[in-house]
Amino acid sequence: MTTTEGLYLRTGTESPLPEIPQARHFVILKVNGEFFEPHIAEPELPGKGPEPKALKTGGNVKLIEKYKQYKQQRLEKAIARNLKTIRNPKAIREDRTAAIEFFKASDHVEHAVPPLLQRFDFSLEHGINDSREKESAMEGILNFKEEAIPYIIEHIRQTYRVAWPIKALKALANETQVVEALSQCLDYGDISFDQNKINKNYDLLCYLRDYKLNDELSRKLYHFLEQYDERVRFAATETLIEQDEPGIPHRLEAFMKDSSPENTRIRKAVTDCFINKKWKVSDSQAFPEGSLIQGINLNSEGILENRQN
Repeated sequence: MTTTEGLYLRTGTESPLPEIPQARHFVILKVNGEFFEPHIAEPELPGKGPEPKALKTGGNVKLIEKYKQYKQQRLEKAIARNLKTIRNPKAIREDRTAAIEFFKASDHVEHAVPPLLQRFDFSLEHGINDSREKESAMEGILNFKEEAIPYIIEHIRQTYRVAWPIKALKALANETQVVEALSQCLDYGDISFDQNKINKNYDLLCYLRDYKLNDELSRKLYHFLEQYDERVRFAATETLIEQDEPGIPHRLEAFMKDSSPENTRIRKAVTDCFINKKWKVSDSQAFPEGSLIQGINLNSEGILENRQN
């Protein structure tokens, strides 16, 4: 089947290509995806049409290239303009909505998904409008299916707002991909003075709690048991409690005799876990009477018992 596209401008209309006179008719044809040289015709005389001319391939290549460059420049300007709008929480709501629709209409994942993901980087005071915009951006991302996954993972690495990107990732990726992506985005460096990175680690650990991790990854999470922020220690503890790595009980049992106020939640969570899973303590002598939570007893087999039940 032959498909033909054309650009036809009449006398006096504005041409995107200065090389073509505005005083004449002209046609740029593309047949079956191949450009042909411009066909320029004089105005028709009464009762006589223009002389037909055969179009030849390999005509004015420079002119065709200029036209393609013109279209590309227009696209790049539109992308930059809408990107600026979609990431601006102070932009007019209708403009931001139009920017979201612009990227949703794109057929190119590399043009559409990264800007749509940036809409998740801020929240509006008006919760309903905020949710509607984010749901619309989410719809555009999910339309690309598996193609969007690498862009989502890269965005999670860079952003501190991970909730919506992770929601998109979970909708498209399998469990193994999700676990691998979230674990790679954890920051194992010294981030004591960077609250954004601390908060991000906490959020990622909370999501990892819902998955079974392999032993190697479980051992890597021991790093977060030593963090200054109690929320991070608690999230790491809750995540490790759900895993099967053999060394976990030994790494957690020290929390059961730490009665400091900042350790209250972790101490109770670990103690309950030892009771419910019947984990044995590695050294009974390390837990003299009174060192455990009131009402908890360590029997002769090294198993904790709740005497209040």
